[in-house]
Amino acid sequence: MRLSMWLRFMVLLLVLSGPVAFAQVIEPDNLEGGIIASAGSALGDADCEKPAFRRENSDGYNDLYFELILDTCRVINYEVYSIKQGTVLTEVEPQELDVDDLICVWDEDALHGANTDTWTFTGTYEAVIVDAVDNCDYARVRTNDTEGIINWSVYRVLEPGIFTVTDSGYNEHDVVRLEYNRIDLDNYDDVEDGDCVGLGDTVLYTVCLTNDTPECYNDVIARVYFDKGVTYAGADWQIDGQLNPYPPDPWYDFETHSYVWELGEICENDSVCLDIEVEVNTASEPGMELVNVAELTAWVCRTIDDPNENAEPNAVITICATEVIARSVEKTAVCCWGDYDTIYVDQYATGSGDSGTSWADAYNGTDGLRKALKRIVKSSCTGPYTIYIASGNYFPGEKEDDSFILPEGTQIFGGFPTGGCDFNQRNPKVYEAALIGRLEDGTFVDTVVTMGHDSLLDGLTVEKGFTNNIYGNTANFSLNNCVARNCKKYGVYALNGNVTIERSKIQENERDGIYHSGTGFTLDVMNSWVMRNGRFGVNCTLSTPNIKNSIVSESDMKEQGSEGIRIVEPAGLPVLYNNTIANNKGAGLFFTKTGVTDPNDHVEVKNCILY
Repeated sequence: MRLSMWLRFMVLLLVLSGPVAFAQVIEPDNLEGGIIASAGSALGDADCEKPAFRRENSDGYNDLYFELILDTCRVINYEVYSIKQGTVLTEVEPQELDVDDLICVWDEDALHGANTDTWTFTGTYEAVIVDAVDNCDYARVRTNDTEGIINWSVYRVLEPGIFTVTDSGYNEHDVVRLEYNRIDLDNYDDVEDGDCVGLGDTVLYTVCLTNDTPECYNDVIARVYFDKGVTYAGADWQIDGQLNPYPPDPWYDFETHSYVWELGEICENDSVCLDIEVEVNTASEPGMELVNVAELTAWVCRTIDDPNENAEPNAVITICATEVIARSVEKTAVCCWGDYDTIYVDQYATGSGDSGTSWADAYNGTDGLRKALKRIVKSSCTGPYTIYIASGNYFPGEKEDDSFILPEGTQIFGGFPTGGCDFNQRNPKVYEAALIGRLEDGTFVDTVVTMGHDSLLDGLTVEKGFTNNIYGNTANFSLNNCVARNCKKYGVYALNGNVTIERSKIQENERDGIYHSGTGFTLDVMNSWVMRNGRFGVNCTLSTPNIKNSIVSESDMKEQGSEGIRIVEPAGLPVLYNNTIANNKGAGLFFTKTGVTDPNDHVEVKNCILY
């Protein structure tokens, strides 16, 4: 049978009591070739999307890879049989494919990838994608462009057949088997297309299933997972028209916020529907979506080849387990209710909302700021947005390339205690909100904060990035009442943008405290302290610094020493007023500009102490 290979793979994994993982025949990093097998459940997130498989190319390119993304609202199980370029053909077994399975062929060479002369298939197929990054209905393939050349094709099986690789010398091949919902499951709301719901509105969800298969399924259970932004009235005690109380609906599961519907046996042509009414609550995120997930499970038995080494020829066994047999997702648009352009973040908030709409329902946890920024990016509400963030520690993600990326016009204000306070009572020194680049596993993100155009950080501590604590490119941005410290390279790194830094400390970064570059752009530093940075305190190339009422001290205290302020080829006239530039190991100030003959066209220095 078609899924016998996948089932054997899964049974072996169960016998070994291990999770679903890659089963590698040959080490995948071996550029001489190899085969990688992968299988698993396609249950993903509420967006019906799951990255199921990824591998690098065989030619040593850094940014060229194959990735399979599944539509988990349609696909139940998947299997990948990946054949790397250069694999010995005697190691490549022919693969049995069924309707809607995929054949993917790709390579970085313009002459390869799109051709069909390196494999054969005894069934019929159609080309779904040829040389284009696009959706493939239920799955898609992603590769990074390499030197402007990438050829790849995706074919969908129309009639079953046997796939055979005839030449693995210059193409990468990937066979994808997919198993779909076994029962037709619909999940929809009563909201008209284009409309949205707001606080207190009701939504009627209808879940219908029809068994179009000739099979009967036993112990069928439908479970409807509600979004946190809705309340099911049956979850609590109710009062009827005669003022008599009646208990909560026994089919509601409080822990998972879901409704459990036991259906028993479902056979061919059986059809049934369920209506559930809910009310929009304060956990709904303005401009976002309510996600309602319906899922069917059943007791499923399969007959497979006996995986035991000592089994008789053609011996089979039957395995039974509760499996997901269908899944459907309905998304309902939420209106821009309340003061939607102000978002609240509090690591220790205990409200039930976690929607960012008030201090009581602030986005909580160490990922609270990430949730707020995600809403700004995905919300249908118009900005610009202001974020209030309470004291706590916040991390930009779990990977080295994660960063707090500020959309254009975003302003973030820290200095609030847990639970919040009036704006004029905030105190960043007492209630420190730290954006931290050193992750809990000891690794570092490359850049902690990436500034957007016209964005602002006010009252935040940004620390422990690997390359940059704060980074901006082609963006004007401002830092007020901030601390940028303990980065392995730059406290602030800005290119081609006007930057303003006021009442801030840029300290103890291992390279420059502030690096600023860009012809015609200015760096304004006022009432700030740039101290104990590992190389230059302030380093400007091509740009024009204006530094006033500030301290630049103790730059590069190593033996060779570097300057406190370094200015190279400024486009305008740098201005230094009322500064103390002291205890820098090299010089306090270094300046160079090609072709300057006017002694007044250097640096304007007034009321400064250089020590």
